[in-house]
Amino acid sequence: MAVTTAQVKLALRIDFNDDDTELSRLISAATSWVERYTGLTLTQASRTMFLREFERTVFAVQPFVSLTSVVYTDGAGASVTLTSGTDYYLDTSKDLTALEFINSPEMKEGTLATVTYVAGYSTEPNEVAHAIIGLVGAWYNNPEAMQPITLTAPPLGAQFMLEHLRVRGLFA
Repeated sequence: MAVTTAQVKLALRIDFNDDDTELSRLISAATSWVERYTGLTLTQASRTMFLREFERTVFAVQPFVSLTSVVYTDGAGASVTLTSGTDYYLDTSKDLTALEFINSPEMKEGTLATVTYVAGYSTEPNEVAHAIIGLVGAWYNNPEAMQPITLTAPPLGAQFMLEHLRVRGLFA
């Protein structure tokens, strides 16, 4: 997780360790909510997607960091790795990075091309950390106000801070 228990305790002025397990749980829940709300991934990791065809494809997990490989099985059953600049390029001209194919080789029937890439933040934006801390604070200090039966929305401040980071376009 990007936001630590120590950061939350400092921000919320909690100087005891009795609730560390609860705070960790709330941090996990807040991080998950932020990821779903924004469409972003807060932890940088290698990802894989599978393509039926060689057509323009927006990376499903954002923010996009780097492309590792594009591999497919050709008609003869051989594994082929595509080359950047010759077979494909990355289109970064829009908000979401896309994989654009120059060539469209024929894949063996019944197989998929495998695209391996890295996505997620290595260090999340400050407003993300602040929103997570704000959510944890709201849930920790007012647990009865956040019970599912009340259908209370997340704090407006968290939504306001994250609104400009939401993934737009294909997924929004």
